[in-house]
Amino acid sequence: MSADAYATLVGSQRGSSQEEILGHAERLKTAPVRHQAFCLQQPNGEPLAYGQIALDGTLAGLFDIVTVAAHRGQGWGRTLCTELLLEARRQGALEAYLQVAVDNAPAQALYAGLGFQRAYRYHYRSDDPRTWPEGV
Repeated sequence: MSADAYATLVGSQRGSSQEEILGHAERLKTAPVRHQAFCLQQPNGEPLAYGQIALDGTLAGLFDIVTVAAHRGQGWGRTLCTELLLEARRQGALEAYLQVAVDNAPAQALYAGLGFQRAYRYHYRSDDPRTWPEGV
């Protein structure tokens, strides 16, 4: 799936603005590690979940895992992540990582069930007001 198509579909599930969608697509296009985006679908083509892998040698990152709102809680996220990990393994990955929001308990439970463990928490900070968006 192209960066533009993927960013648009994932952005629509997240309620992203057009500006955010365009920024997401641009980051995917210019990332130093090639993104590989996937959509898990029903046999009739109805989308169930989206996700991508980025491989860097034997290390695979899972990114932008999103289950379509109408299909959450039905196991599609687990199915998608399992398939993403299998695809990463087929391409030579031996280890995997991901990031999840601290307030996303369902996703944390999903990833723990797949064997992921919390390595650390992260956050961003800047004490330089010149780097803050206008109006802040």
